[in-house]
Amino acid sequence: MTKEQKLSGMCAIAADIHGNIKRLLKFKSDVKSIRPKQVFLLGDLIEGTFAGLKEARDDNTSINIIKEAGYSAISGNHEYWSQIFYGYPKIMESLI
Repeated sequence: MTKEQKLSGMCAIAADIHGNIKRLLKFKSDVKSIRPKQVFLLGDLIEGTFAGLKEARDDNTSINIIKEAGYSAISGNHEYWSQIFYGYPKIMESLI
C-alpha cells in the first residue's frame, strides 16, 4: 500500500496561508495526490495590507484558488482586520 493510499479518507488542514500563492499551490498539489475526504482552511488566508513582507502576496488569487478547489474555510484575524480597518471585501462569506 502506498503512502497516498494509506492517507486517503483522512482530512487535510492548512492555516496561515497569508496570500502565499507558492505555498497554496503546493498544498493543493499535495491534496490532489493524497485525496482526503475533506479539506479545511483555518484562517489567515489573506495578508491584507500589512507591511514588511519579503515575499510577494496575492490575496485575490489565493481566494480564487481556494474557491475553485471547493475547500471549506473559516476567517482568521487577517480577514477580520482587513475588513474592519481597510474595507477589504467580505471574501470569506462565500467560502464558509
